[in-house]
Amino acid sequence: MALWLAVFAGLGARADGDAALLKQLTGPALYAAVALSTDGHFLSAFQRDGDKARLLVWNADKKPESGDLLPYSHDQMHWMAWVGSGRLLMSLTEQGLVIYDAHIRQLKPLIENGGPRPDELPPILLSALPDDPTNILMQ
Repeated sequence: MALWLAVFAGLGARADGDAALLKQLTGPALYAAVALSTDGHFLSAFQRDGDKARLLVWNADKKPESGDLLPYSHDQMHWMAWVGSGRLLMSLTEQGLVIYDAHIRQLKPLIENGGPRPDELPPILLSALPDDPTNILMQ
C-alpha cells in the first residue's frame, strides 16, 4: 500500500502538461446544437464568437466558413427548427417568428405586416409536417 501511495504521489509531482492544449480541450466548443435540415442539404449550429454564440447556417457539402452568420445569438432565441426544404424557422425574443431560406440565403419575418408579438408566442414548436413542407403545426 505504501508503495502505491509513493508511486501516485511521485506521478503527481512530476506531471507536466501543455497549457494551450489543456485550454483548448476544456474550453467551450466551437460549434454547439448542430442540426441537419430535413432535406439533408444544410446544417445549422451556434458558433462561438468570444463569449457569445452566433447562429451559423451552411451547405452540408461545404465548410462552415462558407456559410451565413445570422444576426442572432443563442440568448435571443426561444427555439429553432428546420421545416420544409432548407427553411430554418426561429422564434426570437424580440422579433417574433422569422424564417431563413438557406437555398436562396434570405432571412425574413414569417408573417409579413404584423402578426403575433414575441411576448404573445409560446416558445413551443409541436411538429414540422414532413408530408407537407409548406406548413408547420404550432401551439
